[in-house]
Amino acid sequence: MHYPVYLHTIEYGLYSTEIFMPDEDEVKKIYEREKSLRPDIDFPFWTRLWPSAIALSIFLRENEDLIEGKKLLELGAGLGLPSVVAATIAQSVTSSDHIDAAVETMVKSFSYHGFKNANSVRIDVRDIPVELQTDILLLSDINYDPHLFPDLIKLVTRFLENGTTIILSTPQRIMGSAFIELLMLYMKTHQLFEIKEKKDIASISVFVFGIQS
Repeated sequence: MHYPVYLHTIEYGLYSTEIFMPDEDEVKKIYEREKSLRPDIDFPFWTRLWPSAIALSIFLRENEDLIEGKKLLELGAGLGLPSVVAATIAQSVTSSDHIDAAVETMVKSFSYHGFKNANSVRIDVRDIPVELQTDILLLSDINYDPHLFPDLIKLVTRFLENGTTIILSTPQRIMGSAFIELLMLYMKTHQLFEIKEKKDIASISVFVFGIQS
């Protein structure tokens, strides 16, 4: 499905950043039309800017020293707001998603800002190249499906053992807590954010994981 994208100014905390993203009403109309023809299609969750991505972006702004001059990789980036924020500070940023339309949208955002240190590529978290390494790994709301936890834990542990620092944002979701508990041995810091979402408030935790020195 094709979703037209437009430049939006995203305000988060005391900050704002421009990114390309689809219009929510257009997405709904296009999806409902396609769903009537193909009932098995999934909703394009990548088209939405999730509270976890906003919380992670605020955290990066407030902790620029963690990523300044570092090589960053974001997996499952969707619209890529944290990657766009990080590109103003980091040495290099690679944002990724397994959906081509998401990758293309992030490319537009990077191009708009004129970033020479940022790119977007297609990567499936279930099939990460062994040789892929980075200083900082950004993960936003990836622990939503318990069936994926074993593979995700292996992935995260591999990066940690290679010296990567992982910054992970996640909602206060009961079914995702088991994933976080398995990583508590590596936790360096934790911060809680309250992100306004239309009529609701989403509580988002941002964790920093790394090998303890």
